[in-house]
Amino acid sequence: MYGIALLQPGSDAEVLIPHEFELPLVEVSLYFRARPVDGDGYFGAMCNFKDPDNYTLIGISEGAYVIYNNEKGEFIPLLDELGERDPNVKSENNEFQVQVVCGGDQIQLMVNGYSIPEVSNPGMTGGDVAIFAHSDQDAVAAPEFFYKVLLDDVELTAR
Repeated sequence: MYGIALLQPGSDAEVLIPHEFELPLVEVSLYFRARPVDGDGYFGAMCNFKDPDNYTLIGISEGAYVIYNNEKGEFIPLLDELGERDPNVKSENNEFQVQVVCGGDQIQLMVNGYSIPEVSNPGMTGGDVAIFAHSDQDAVAAPEFFYKVLLDDVELTAR
């Protein structure tokens, strides 16, 4: 189990998933359960992670998701807009079961059995895999944290 707690608005943290695979990971499947417990923000997975300025991000919040590349610190949306509203991306009993597949120039996201249409990412070259959380810039302070999420049952499969 991982817990990510953010103490400031507009902040983020990532945790590389420990594994024994040889880098770069070109095709990965990552499963985890997430339960936001405090504050406002979003969470998700990063694939093709090379460093904090180069990765692909798949973010999730209640009723929305985002997929973009960060290339040398520049955010490049892989959707029509930076974020997509989708009422089917929702928690069940305040829990999200998430499956992310990155590889073969495609990204697939499934949330609680709901499958988002595949997203093309022709620049995908492989890298490491991480889970992350981000607190909203205008988050209202919760009793202790601006955003806190628990991530459990993390399973990584790679080729």
